[in-house]
Amino acid sequence: MILYRILQIVFFVIFKFFFNLEVKGKRHIPGKGGAILASNHASYADILLIGCGIRRRLRYVAKAEMFRSVWSRILWTHLGGIPINRRGVSGESFRQIFNHLLKGHLVVIFPEGTRSKDEHLKDGKMGIGMIAAMSGAKIIPTYISGSGRVLPAQSTKVSRHPVRVTYGTPVEFRDLMHQFEGKELYQAISRRIMEKIRELKEREENQRTWQSETKQEAVHH
Repeated sequence: MILYRILQIVFFVIFKFFFNLEVKGKRHIPGKGGAILASNHASYADILLIGCGIRRRLRYVAKAEMFRSVWSRILWTHLGGIPINRRGVSGESFRQIFNHLLKGHLVVIFPEGTRSKDEHLKDGKMGIGMIAAMSGAKIIPTYISGSGRVLPAQSTKVSRHPVRVTYGTPVEFRDLMHQFEGKELYQAISRRIMEKIRELKEREENQRTWQSETKQEAVHH
C-alpha cells in the first residue's frame, strides 16, 4: 500500500507538471464499494495515468506476459496486478477479479484487450461483458486522451504531450439482461461499454476543437 501511494504521488507530479495532466469526472468514482474502470488503451502510460487523479487504490488486469520475470511478478503482485491470458478470461483470472470486486476494490480492465497502435477505439472483447453480467459491478467508462502520443504502442521513446483522463457516468445495462443471455448478452454489454467510451472520446475531441476555434477567433480580434 505504501509503495502504491508513493508511486501514485510521484507519477501524478510527473504527469501534471511535464504533461499538463487534467482529470475530469472524479465525482463518478464511487467512494467505496467494488467497481470496474473500463478504459481505452493506447499506451503503457495508461496504467500509470488512470489512477493518478483519484485517491482510491486500483487493481489492474494485465496480460500474463507482464508477470513472467521474478521482479516484474513481485512488482505487479504488490501493486495489485491480476494476470490474464490474451485469449480470454480463465477461471482463475475471473475468480481473482470477482474476489477483488467483492472486497470492494476498484478494478481496471481494458475492454479492447490490447493497446491500439493508432489511438482509434477497437471493439471490446466479450470478457468484460461476462465479468459485468456475472459480478453485477458498476462499470465506469474511462477515456484517456494523449497517452498514445506520450508513449506510442510500438515505441520506447517518451514525448511530451498533454494528457487527460475522463471518468464517465456508470454504464447501465440492466435492459440488456432482459433482452439477451449467454454470449449474446456478454457481447451486447461489451458493445455498450465501448459506446460509452466512444462518447467520452467524441466529447473530448469536440471540446478540443471548440477551444482551438475560440483561441483563433481571439487572435483575429
